[in-house]
Amino acid sequence: MNRSRGIVVSDNGKSIAATRLSRPLSDWVNEIVGLIVDNSIFIEEARRSLYGFLDCMLLRTIDYDVFLSRDADVEAVDVGYDVSTYGKKKPVHERLMFTDAVNLQEIMDHPNGDSHKTYQSGRGMAATTHGDAILSEAEDWCDAWWQDYTSNTLQDLDDLWEIFGEAGLTTPLDWYADLDGTLGDLRARCTD
Repeated sequence: MNRSRGIVVSDNGKSIAATRLSRPLSDWVNEIVGLIVDNSIFIEEARRSLYGFLDCMLLRTIDYDVFLSRDADVEAVDVGYDVSTYGKKKPVHERLMFTDAVNLQEIMDHPNGDSHKTYQSGRGMAATTHGDAILSEAEDWCDAWWQDYTSNTLQDLDDLWEIFGEAGLTTPLDWYADLDGTLGDLRARCTD
């Protein structure tokens, strides 16, 4: 041990050599707290960016795809060993149009006319909702946001992916769970 960097402490007549910190402990604690605060601010800014991006993609999808294909009938079929529900789009003249006052969850829970396999025992097929389809598309939207958001970063992308993953920013599930309000509220968020 380098005695010039160490401190000699006496304990019941014994000499104990200890290294001296180059900085006071309070400086280390302040730096760590600062990194945590900076990281949380960084995460919140990223979350705002991601949620804004996903909201705009959702509004575009509702305006161009969902608006004209919103109404669908659901046909249930019980074949004895499983029950399937199939989506079937209504003819255009029977579709209901909606206004900005409609609740987003109502749109998301509404069947879109498609069906998908459930891979669950007792449920063969299920009518696909707009929410199912949008959540599936939102995976690609998240990837596009990630590429754009990190294109000019100097941080290690693997570390950033891990930080964002812990914060729920690598998949759209948290965004979808927090989705509330009306279509008008969504439009207002996208124009801010």
